[in-house]
Amino acid sequence: DGNDIDGERSGSKGNTGSLLRTARPTWMGMSVHISGKEDAHRVEVHHLDYVLSVNDDGTEEPSVTVEPGVTMGDLTRLLLPRNLMLDLHVEMESVTVGGAA
Repeated sequence: DGNDIDGERSGSKGNTGSLLRTARPTWMGMSVHISGKEDAHRVEVHHLDYVLSVNDDGTEEPSVTVEPGVTMGDLTRLLLPRNLMLDLHVEMESVTVGGAA
């Protein structure tokens, strides 16, 4: 089907193997580089902004699983009341986890 990211990346199923880029407008990015998206296959990712799980019950090392659209501000507001913090803290609240990766 058309949602097969691996198939699109490898060029199968009729795709030419073009680069994958987010469908987000370039002006919304945090990068100082201009990224041409004209020849890329654009993928909608704006809906991937959910916290999937937080493990802080004391049975193992605390962890959080989030989708790439969760912002550092969202994550900080979630973790601080639990007395948790990321190993690396990004002070720009609007940076997304996916963008910081």
